[in-house]
Amino acid sequence: MQQPIIARVKTIAIVLCTLAILVIALRAYAAEISSVKISDIKPDAATVTWTTDKNTDATINFGLDERCGTVRDGAFDKKDHSLTIDSLDPATTYHFRVVSTDAEGNKSTTAGFVFTTKDDQKKIKDRVIKDIKKITDPTAIIEINEQVKETAGDILKP
Repeated sequence: MQQPIIARVKTIAIVLCTLAILVIALRAYAAEISSVKISDIKPDAATVTWTTDKNTDATINFGLDERCGTVRDGAFDKKDHSLTIDSLDPATTYHFRVVSTDAEGNKSTTAGFVFTTKDDQKKIKDRVIKDIKKITDPTAIIEINEQVKETAGDILKP
């Protein structure tokens, strides 16, 4: 009678170990990111869409070079994602990558992508005028002069 009980215990132990391994394997699987698209590019914004094969959050790291800022939707409730990056400068090239993390913390990250915002001559003109005003403002000139002296003094110290 003991032989069948030991056999059953061994069988149950094997089944439980197999289930535990399966659960660990399924949990360790990061979402697959696909179909990354850039759309609705404007002078000051662009929309990025992508798909994941399971529900994840949505994050975009972006910037003027590979060093990136972040836009995020923290809800782990969708497979089709769309985030708009706004407050961008016109006629400027931006780098970005997409990051999606599932509720268990498994993270997937794409390689880098690049887009250029559309040209907006009025915004560029306004920005140039604003920058020129900074340069021609006597108080700003004194401030800049002091900053240059301080920096030069630090560089030229023996």
